[in-house]
Amino acid sequence: MLWQHTVGVVEPNTAAMRKIRVGVVGLGDHALRSHVQHLANSGAELVGVFDPDASATANFQGTPVVVHPSLASLLADSSVEAVIICSPDRFHADSLRAAVAAGKHVLVEKPAAADRHDLPTLGLALIVAKRNSLVVSSCHPRRFDPPFVSLKNRLDYFRTQFGAPLSVTFDFFYHRPSKSGLHHGLLIDHINHEIDLVNWMFGYSDFVATKLFDSEVRYSACGVRDDGITFVFSGSRHLERRVYAETMEVRFERGLVRLDAEAGKLFVHDYDADATYVDLCDATNYESRFQELNDDFFNAIRNSGKPYLSAQDIIVNTETGIFLTESGVYNSHGDSEGFAAPQSQI
Repeated sequence: MLWQHTVGVVEPNTAAMRKIRVGVVGLGDHALRSHVQHLANSGAELVGVFDPDASATANFQGTPVVVHPSLASLLADSSVEAVIICSPDRFHADSLRAAVAAGKHVLVEKPAAADRHDLPTLGLALIVAKRNSLVVSSCHPRRFDPPFVSLKNRLDYFRTQFGAPLSVTFDFFYHRPSKSGLHHGLLIDHINHEIDLVNWMFGYSDFVATKLFDSEVRYSACGVRDDGITFVFSGSRHLERRVYAETMEVRFERGLVRLDAEAGKLFVHDYDADATYVDLCDATNYESRFQELNDDFFNAIRNSGKPYLSAQDIIVNTETGIFLTESGVYNSHGDSEGFAAPQSQI
């Protein structure tokens, strides 16, 4: 059973943790690999699941885990403290709203809403969660991935050496999708990751973004932040091998840094000195980055603290994908219609 597998990461001292009882909604491969198999190492216990596909719940029949016949049944279960929502995108906002209304902490997969009609629901859910001291988080694992953490930790050094950052280029090469029709396009599935990455790396700044191309297997977008940093994001899913190859390039006033996350290498060019060198860092570790993401969610619940994502992060990351998909342009200043919720309330 995949959900019983352990992962090759350092196990925390779970004896010192208060065990969090968890229900999972949606049991696809991503839910099992990225969340369910990390629960034990996070000091959490899976107590309930719901998926309308009986084949998805077959492994849980005859175990202590309760297989619920509906989302409402799972949310009515008083033993469930927290819910991880991994259902298809179109159900995310309504499931999040119902979960916080039931008093549950929620980790909702991205995007937190699938279209602009869902945005008021998302905003209301975040307001209710704040008022009731419930933790709501989402899934942007690059914040925990060793190569991106390494680049962020070296940004002050690169600024000292090369001046202010001027532009960011991000690209990914992934394997072909195993299923079709899960998303409107690759853009809404992924640009939330890229926007979140840049805001985390360089601090939040309002921005305007434009869609360049979008299909099920390729997307590209560009934009400019109020702090002057421009960005270009691209990605494609055409590879035969199953891999998550990601590159990030930062252009400074006097230098260029290119991260190859799969290889764990930083290629640095100093244009004043006309010198190039390679700096090593840890490569992408899919398992460890999701372990730390899940740890963050459960630790925020235990400590009555805040998760790594703010409500503003969730809204902006979600809105970017929705508006670029539906209208081709997004303006985080609020000139786009349909902001999810007034920022002052969340």
